Amino acid sequence: MNEEIDFDVLKLLVEQKSDLNVMKTSKNKLESPLQLLCKRKKLSDKMLKLFLMNKSDVNVRNEQNETPLHILSKIDLSFEVLNSFIES
Repeated sequence: MNEEIDFDVLKLLVEQKSDLNVMKTSKNKLESPLQLLCKRKKLSDKMLKLFLMNKSDVNVRNEQNETPLHILSKIDLSFEVLNSFIES
């Protein structure tokens, strides 16, 4: 999938009032959609802003006690992405 299709799917979920803070199991780990998004190899500023502007919990912790910012700190990300997260 390309980034625009991914963004359109996320936007549709937000428009349908999906719970962006629901904790789901992913590979035997309990994580929020924002945490899963932060693990993407190609995380875009646009996708992150969509989640943050729609009240995704930036302080939620997974089973490893990691917040989305902890997860982001493990990857190489652009200034724009990091700045969007900090401003939220």
